[in-house]
Amino acid sequence: MSVDPAAADVEAAHRAFYRALMMGDAQAMADLWSRAHPVTCVHPGTPNLVGYRAVVGSWSQILAHRGLEISASRLEVRVLGESALTTCIESLGEVELAVTNIYVREDGGWKIVHHHASPVSRRIATGPGVVH
Repeated sequence: MSVDPAAADVEAAHRAFYRALMMGDAQAMADLWSRAHPVTCVHPGTPNLVGYRAVVGSWSQILAHRGLEISASRLEVRVLGESALTTCIESLGEVELAVTNIYVREDGGWKIVHHHASPVSRRIATGPGVVH
């Protein structure tokens, strides 16, 4: 089975997002977001942030003091022409978040236009036989 090159590129953008979070790199995070399209972001427990300045400013505040000890698992990538979405589960210690990122093709790569992270009320089961 062949791997869709676009899906591989979206996965690389996904990895860059988590690398920026782990490294506390606000500039790398800012570079991942679209400047040509409207952007939105929903952090857990907060209202929608709208616009590049508000979204990137929120990440700058989050990453101001340090990187996050965070991991992402159960990645799903869907390419929909000139846009794509990823879903995954973020783990921050015992806290799990269900995450969706939406990307658009821009400047020869994939840029984020929407990020949404919501707390999961119970731990997600993993292992053989688990349907996800």
